[in-house]
Amino acid sequence: MKEYGRHSIKLSRAHEGSGFRVQKVLEKARRGEKIKVAVLGGSGECFGMVVGSSREGVAGGLGVRQVPPAGVCPLTDELCLTQIFSVSEGHGFKERPNVYGAIAHDQLWHQLVMQELTRQFGPEAVEFLNGAKAATDSAYFEWCYPAHIGTDVDLVMIELAVNDDFSTAAFDSTEALFRSLLALPAQPAILLVDAFALVTGRGKPMQLNGGDAHAHLAVRYDVPHISIRAAALTAMMADPDLAGPWFNHDARHIAAPFHRFLGDMVKAYLQKELCEVDAGGWDRERQRWGADADHPGWPGMQTLGQMPKNAITEPWNSAAKHAVAPPTCRLAGPKNSKAELKPSKPSADWELYSWRVSHSPLDWDTLLFRQSWCSPRLLSRPPQYSKYYIQTTKPNSAPISFAVEVREGSRGEVALGYLRSREYGLGKARCTVAGQSTVVDGFWTSSTNVAQTVVIASKLKPGAYEVECQALPENEQKDGVGFRIMSLMSV
Repeated sequence: MKEYGRHSIKLSRAHEGSGFRVQKVLEKARRGEKIKVAVLGGSGECFGMVVGSSREGVAGGLGVRQVPPAGVCPLTDELCLTQIFSVSEGHGFKERPNVYGAIAHDQLWHQLVMQELTRQFGPEAVEFLNGAKAATDSAYFEWCYPAHIGTDVDLVMIELAVNDDFSTAAFDSTEALFRSLLALPAQPAILLVDAFALVTGRGKPMQLNGGDAHAHLAVRYDVPHISIRAAALTAMMADPDLAGPWFNHDARHIAAPFHRFLGDMVKAYLQKELCEVDAGGWDRERQRWGADADHPGWPGMQTLGQMPKNAITEPWNSAAKHAVAPPTCRLAGPKNSKAELKPSKPSADWELYSWRVSHSPLDWDTLLFRQSWCSPRLLSRPPQYSKYYIQTTKPNSAPISFAVEVREGSRGEVALGYLRSREYGLGKARCTVAGQSTVVDGFWTSSTNVAQTVVIASKLKPGAYEVECQALPENEQKDGVGFRIMSLMSV
């Protein structure tokens, strides 16, 4: 309070909400029960890389073969990455903008929060699930959050204000993500945590970002929303020199002081809710509801913590039915990972390709042990889902097939996650499932290299299906001939 002032703390609370689900999580921890706390965001691997070079890992068949770099740290390499926003990773300026690992791991905002929760409840009482992934947004996590954090979780902190654009698409995807998380049997609490950038996700020099779309949903779904923009941006406008220490010459990534500020604002909010828990919380209020003449019981208290029946874009009394089953998601990634996307019918024209990870070809146990060669930070887990693709570089490729399950209680949709970029010679592929065929284009003119999601089949009945993908012939391509698959999902 003394460092930031009461005004900063109050301004950081874009929406406090009732705190009902958050208090339930803290009550659980107070009882001595273990809680699982997760983060979903643009990038969260504890991984040290520098952006700049075009050197890439390559692969043969569907077994990854890494190219060991020369003259650099044996566990890291430089790579080419254009306008990828990675706040939870700790991207920032370190001799150049947009550097992986510019912020020490223990100084990242979510680690500061975890340190406080561990201090409050003990190291054995809190499990941290790092579900962030580089170059992703709410459209990705709407489908694939279970592959990163599972479905048994107590508190999910979502940091996507920078990676999401201010758009209808981001609004819809975030609402779908909210609804899916809130409907889980564990009834987790959601906490929106917003950093901000000085340019948009598409590099536009404006201040609107995904957080502005998320704000309306936070109110609708009773989700607490912590943001440092209101407290910081006005001060920066009055004194532009503050941008130096706060962004450190990188307009897209907050520097260490802002990570600490963001983490402290989340900690302050959680401390406030914990104080209410210790004073009796909502259970005390519900005991009084309707029994106290000074508290007549306005309708609504009994519905706290419940998800609204309808989506915000539906009529208030809509009879629409929503999916209750969490999505399924399989990811291109290292072999034997829990969510690995494996072809049911492999193809010689497609290969598992590692783009981000270019270290010496060590097994993961050795990699974890030898991380200290390059960094005092610990690698919390192998980068299971970072920058892996199943790709083809051949036009009119031989088809590759994957199995996918449509669950009971789902919408009956199957979707493909793929890389979209103006680099790497990407073009079009056709994917077919259950007689429904979709042409997907991996090329666009945007300077951003980012995951995209497209529904390739809908109105499917529950059951098992095969998805077949094939690059189009060269005479049907316009910009490139390759294609990179990131994930296969159903909901």
